Amino acid sequence: MSRARPRVAIIYPWLPQYRVEFFERLRQALGAEGVDLDLAHGSNPPFAHDRGDEVDLSWAKRLGERRVKLLGRAVVVRERWLPAVDDDLLIVEDALRNTDAYRYLFRRKLHGRKTAFWGPGRTMDKSVGRVERFAKRQLLARGDWWFAYTAGSAEFLSRQGIPAEQISAVGNTLDSDALVKAKDSLTTDQVVQRRSQLGLTEGHSALFIGGLSRTKNLELLVDAGRRIASKDPDFRVVIAGAGPLRSEIDRQAELNPFIKVVGPVFDPHEKSLIAAACDVIANPGLVGLVAVDSLMLGIPIVTVGDWPHSPEFEYLVDQRNAVISGGEAESYANSLERLLADDELRARLASQCLLDAEHHSLDAMVGRFVAGVLSALSR
Repeated sequence: MSRARPRVAIIYPWLPQYRVEFFERLRQALGAEGVDLDLAHGSNPPFAHDRGDEVDLSWAKRLGERRVKLLGRAVVVRERWLPAVDDDLLIVEDALRNTDAYRYLFRRKLHGRKTAFWGPGRTMDKSVGRVERFAKRQLLARGDWWFAYTAGSAEFLSRQGIPAEQISAVGNTLDSDALVKAKDSLTTDQVVQRRSQLGLTEGHSALFIGGLSRTKNLELLVDAGRRIASKDPDFRVVIAGAGPLRSEIDRQAELNPFIKVVGPVFDPHEKSLIAAACDVIANPGLVGLVAVDSLMLGIPIVTVGDWPHSPEFEYLVDQRNAVISGGEAESYANSLERLLADDELRARLASQCLLDAEHHSLDAMVGRFVAGVLSALSR
C-alpha cells in the first residue's frame, strides 16, 4: 500500500544548536511540498563534549549509541531506527566512522528504497590513507543522491565518477538572520562600552571565535600574538569559544595579558557586539562555518592557507574578502598586523564580505536542499 505523502528520514551525527533552525525550516519547506520529514541524531562525539552547543528538538529522535574500536578506529553504532528502514528516502552523513550508512544502505537497496549522502564528499580536516580514501569512494558510489556541502564538494564528487545530475550543492551555512539583525541594531555607544569593558583599543583588536581544539592552530595564534604585542602594547586577542584546550588557553591568558578569554558565545546580540568591538577575526587553524560568520558580520578573517580546512573555506578569497597567510608565526603576525594597520584595506574587505554574504543565506541552503530531495524522490 503506497503512502499518501512521501517521507524522508535524516540521521545526523549529533545536533549542535547552529543546525536547529535549518532543520526547522527544512521540515516546513518539505511539508509545503507534500513531503514529511523524520529526523534522528546521536550525541556529541568526544571531541565536541566541551563545546556546550548540543541541543534537542521536540520532534526529533535522539538515538542511543555506543562507540567501538574497529581496526584501530573509533566507529559509532546507533540503535535501530524504523524510519531509516521504511521511509522513501534516507539521508545519512558521508563519514566512514558512522555505521548507519552500512546498516541501512544494502537493505534499502533490496527493497527499492533510496539512500542519499550528505557531507563534504572527502575528508578535509585531517590526512587519510589510500585504504580509507578507497573505502569512502566505494561507499559514496552506492548512493542514489548526494547533498554536497559546497560547489567544490560537488566538483570533487563528479571527479569520482558520480553523475553531476545526481548531486545537489547545497551551500552549507548557518542561520545568520538573528546575528545580522542584532548587528544592524547595535548602537555606537553599545560598541564603545563593550570595547571598554574588554580593555580593547579600536584598530588593535582581533577576535577568535570557535571551538578550542588542536585543529584551530591556537598555538600559532598565541605565538603570532606575542610578536605583535611586543611591538604594539595595545594589541589584544579576544578568544570566544569552548573546548578541550580551554584550560590551556586560560593558562596562556595568565601569561600573556594581550589574550582576553570570554568563553563560548551563542547569543546573537552578544556575539555581534563582541565582534563589533574587535576589528578583524583571527583564525589561523581550521576554517569552517566561521567563514559565514565573517561574511555576515562584515569582519574580514585572517587565516592560514596551508592548513586542513572544511569546505566552507572556499567562501574566502585572499585580498577579496579575507587575508590568507603563510603558516609561519612571523608570516601570520605580519598579515594580521598589516590588516589592523590598514584602515582602507580593512574597509574594502569588510564591504566585500557583506556583498558575498548574500550568496550564503540559510533560506538559499534550504531551497537547494528541498530541490535535491524532490529530485531524488522523483528518480
